Amino acid sequence: MIERMKRSIIHPFLLALFPVLSLFVRNAEQLAFREAIGTVIAVSIFAVSLWLLVGYVVKNRNKSAIIVSASLVSFFSYGHVLLVLAAVLYRTQILREASLLLLASKSVSLAYLVAWCVLLGAVFYLTMKTASDLCLITQFLNILSVSVIVAVAANWCYVRARADEVSVYIDSWQKNAHLEKPTNSVTPGSLPDIYYIILDGYARADILKEMYQVDNSELLSYLTEKGFYVANESRANYCQTGLSLASSLNLTYLDGLVSQIGNGSSNRLPLAVMIENNRVVRHLRDYGYTMAVFSTGYSITEIASADVRMSPCWSLNAFQNKLINATPLPVFLELPFLKTQRDFHRERILYTLDHLADATEIDGPTFVFAHIVAPHPPFVFGAHGEHVQLDREYAFGMFTLADGSHFTAIAGKDEYVRSYRNQLAFISARLQIAIEEILSRSPEPPIIIIQADHGPGSMLDWQSAQDSSLPERMSILNAYHFPDQDYGALYQGITPVNTFRVLLNGYFGTGYEILEDKSYFSLIDRPYSFIDVTDKVTK
Repeated sequence: MIERMKRSIIHPFLLALFPVLSLFVRNAEQLAFREAIGTVIAVSIFAVSLWLLVGYVVKNRNKSAIIVSASLVSFFSYGHVLLVLAAVLYRTQILREASLLLLASKSVSLAYLVAWCVLLGAVFYLTMKTASDLCLITQFLNILSVSVIVAVAANWCYVRARADEVSVYIDSWQKNAHLEKPTNSVTPGSLPDIYYIILDGYARADILKEMYQVDNSELLSYLTEKGFYVANESRANYCQTGLSLASSLNLTYLDGLVSQIGNGSSNRLPLAVMIENNRVVRHLRDYGYTMAVFSTGYSITEIASADVRMSPCWSLNAFQNKLINATPLPVFLELPFLKTQRDFHRERILYTLDHLADATEIDGPTFVFAHIVAPHPPFVFGAHGEHVQLDREYAFGMFTLADGSHFTAIAGKDEYVRSYRNQLAFISARLQIAIEEILSRSPEPPIIIIQADHGPGSMLDWQSAQDSSLPERMSILNAYHFPDQDYGALYQGITPVNTFRVLLNGYFGTGYEILEDKSYFSLIDRPYSFIDVTDKVTK
């Protein structure tokens, strides 16, 4: 039995799974496992196929397994090695003046790739040329691969143990999130479709003029002509997407969540649960509403329980993008006949804008939730919709949703402002087309809410509220279209926490109290440690 175990070879398969499982565990406070399962299966199939192919060519079990393991380890560690190299060189000031060598230059990326191929080729050559049967190396790699998987499993257990109180909150929310009962009856046949369109990071008009030298009066005039109410003094309740949407879709501030999990937690899964099981949809389902959701690729706003999910045929989610960033694939994807991660992101945004009005064809009243990750970075559109690629935007060409100081530390504030301005111009123009289609194709006038979750981040420091421009980050676009054009309950400084309180009161006879409009800032690694900045961002 022992001899049989010594002859077994398991390290290629386990070393292929390690980077996927490790990435999932490191992001377990933001991801559901369903987002990783497809990737786990795909990587497993890839590893087995590669092993069979190399084994067929090499004709030696130990050597073929070692070559496959070396290939997989180098493949999935490629991006990490480059980032470590960049950090070391930058911090030791060796290449501070030649920082482009650390960034997304195609020629430099190609040079790194060639060096990587040479090193991997050397491993292949030495493995094939050795006269040894390599049994000891095989046994060592088996033990190593089992050890790293055990380490990942132990880390997972630790994460799960820390999440116990979060799980209690999640269970409590799913069971007990109560609804305000209507004070008068509503006729189902008279219910309008409701569109909740989130333009991620779309700033308020005065901030656009002051900080970005942008005049978006064309969009605002269009909305006004179409009967929208524009809240020109609106601001976000929270400065991060998950916080903001968990609040607005549940008509509440997040104090209850913080009291349960503590303000030191970084676990964002409760936010995903609150968005998934939100009070707005719970209420609307009682009136026969269908929930239609556009896929975002962003885990917190991927509402799996939606009745209708609308998405391009092929796309990448945030987990898959992170895994790809760890490999040399971003360099290969730059080839003319392939799609880059940026191309997939562009297509997802365009798909949502092009198909928003398709919800008009769904039978019965429909609640449409569309979180559009724009004009927020990554900046993939020019002012007229053209493809853009910023040399200094992403370290080594890696695709990321980085915003604020995570972006400007690499590309600079001027690049952020210029690129944001261009992307906003395109999104504003395409939004008008989408709204026109919704209004023209709707059998009955719909409710449309166009709202940003937070503002942009050219002067956002994720490590300091004092060093951030709070008015920039908290001031948002916020516009409403009600079929009856009765906007008496709205006001210029309304914030998202009151959006559906006003809507449900007006159209469903509920008696929700209008809450005081407050704004809270929090750091990226302490999302629940709220700082009340209301007095700093109120006009």
